[in-house]
Amino acid sequence: MNTPILFGNPVSVFVRKARLVLLQMGIDHELRMLAPHSDDAEFRAASPLGKIPALKDHTVRIFMP
Repeated sequence: MNTPILFGNPVSVFVRKARLVLLQMGIDHELRMLAPHSDDAEFRAASPLGKIPALKDHTVRIFMP
């Protein structure tokens, strides 16, 4: 089973909110820490505008502008 990846930095209140929801729902996830507008290819696929937080599941990519 693939673990969802949450892209962002815990300094951001929006990343903390997204992480809190994942934890409250009991969804195991990986937090991949990076800065906004990072050049990481996997992050850019999930967030074309380079905004955080972004979530990548095994089939779904969501960014929250």
